[in-house]
Amino acid sequence: MGSSVLDMLVCGFAYVAISYAFGLWVKRLRQKPKGPDDGERPKETPPTLDLPPGVEWYSDSLKKPKERVPSQLGY
Repeated sequence: MGSSVLDMLVCGFAYVAISYAFGLWVKRLRQKPKGPDDGERPKETPPTLDLPPGVEWYSDSLKKPKERVPSQLGY
């Protein structure tokens, strides 16, 4: 009975020590900056599309005002 209690105490101590060390390691990882300028991520820019003449990307057509084409009815 004495050796099993001693084994349980040693295992409990090892569990606490490993958990504490793992907690310190994770805390250190979270404090490190993840990019340039102390953690700020670089600003993402959309890619430049190389479309053939006469073809517009849908978001570009939403920003531009539509041209009014005169109709034959005069509206």
